[in-house]
Amino acid sequence: CTLFWYRDLQHALGIGGPSAFLDKTCIHQVNMDKQRAGIKKLGAYLNSSDEMVILYTDLYLQKVWTAYELATSIVLKETDKLHVIPIIMPLVLTIAVVVLYFSGLLTIVFTAHGIKFGLMIGVILPSLVFIFALRKWARDLETMRKRLACFKCEDLHCACEEDRPLVYGNISGLMRAAGLAPAGTSELTALRAFELMVRRLLPDILSTSIGQVGLS
Repeated sequence: CTLFWYRDLQHALGIGGPSAFLDKTCIHQVNMDKQRAGIKKLGAYLNSSDEMVILYTDLYLQKVWTAYELATSIVLKETDKLHVIPIIMPLVLTIAVVVLYFSGLLTIVFTAHGIKFGLMIGVILPSLVFIFALRKWARDLETMRKRLACFKCEDLHCACEEDRPLVYGNISGLMRAAGLAPAGTSELTALRAFELMVRRLLPDILSTSIGQVGLS
């Protein structure tokens, strides 16, 4: 009941909870004028936020707008306010819980029926499922770290190429305004400074969020 209805109960009692800005739902996805107006204010939304949570997939560092979100958050906020959560992580943890449950259940059933090597079977069979999930998780983490190490703005995809100059201009402007790129420097130089910042800071942020082995 607490898990599924706590926020609804809070709302019914008039108790306020934390507010969240979710770009996919808060920025208009159909009306292009409203969408552009929302995008122009993206930096203000992020600046007003206490923390930023990135639900990371391999596509995150391949899109120009998510790169802009990242630039804004890194420049305007302390790095400990930025949290990276790979979306596969909850799946791995769920599989771990299910494996532990069925491992114990099978061990009890096999032992109760006098099945030889019941304990071994009850542990090994579910563990194979967990090992498969861990291997997938390890491969995804390695891909993630390689992408961070090779991050370049020119590799970013943009659904509407007309938006690319706007995003590049905003990122380079942020870098100059924050003193992370020399004032008056070219857009290209400012973008290169941003790329270096991402390669330097994001691996540490990732490790802080999920631990060195990815299971924190």
